[in-house]
Amino acid sequence: MQGKVAAPGSQRVQGYPTKVQLPQSVRAITIVLREFMFPITVVIAEEEKERRATCARLLTAERGIHVVGEVGTAAATLGTARLAPRILLVDSKLALGHGLVLPMFRRSSPKTRVIVLIGQNSGPALLEAFAHGAHGVLNRRMLRALLTKAVRRVADGESWIPRKLIPKIIDSLRSENFAAFGPGSQENGSDRDPSSHAGI
Repeated sequence: MQGKVAAPGSQRVQGYPTKVQLPQSVRAITIVLREFMFPITVVIAEEEKERRATCARLLTAERGIHVVGEVGTAAATLGTARLAPRILLVDSKLALGHGLVLPMFRRSSPKTRVIVLIGQNSGPALLEAFAHGAHGVLNRRMLRALLTKAVRRVADGESWIPRKLIPKIIDSLRSENFAAFGPGSQENGSDRDPSSHAGI
């Protein structure tokens, strides 16, 4: 009996084609090569030395993540833009204070993706961070549990917004919306100063 013609990329077993299954080891090698050739480079910008060290320790323990800078001031943060890291991990006090470091950094290194570290009660800061170019936010208390996962996700092009923070974002949007369209304002907002609600 004449065997069936094998399709490209298949093997013949007793006259019948079978699909070739790549072993898991090959897939693992591919991942390792990608991480070696295209590591996730990170700059950590945090005023508190202890927290900065914690972030560095957690990230350097991960394969495929390289910390290329650790800074604690606004000027030093802006200086690291020349490194063009894939990720800028920056505390909200640095990102949104000191003359708005975040948008200035983004102008100097537009391809860098940004994760902003925030406090427990930072609803307004969430909107401001995203308005100025952040790709993710992370509660400072969740560093050990979520930092490396957040860095990998954002580096892969995703956004990082923990579910627990979504209600705060909604509350902040409601507050901003009330301020914009509350009593005494016109419904279409045509008379408002566009710069007065930059966080929306």
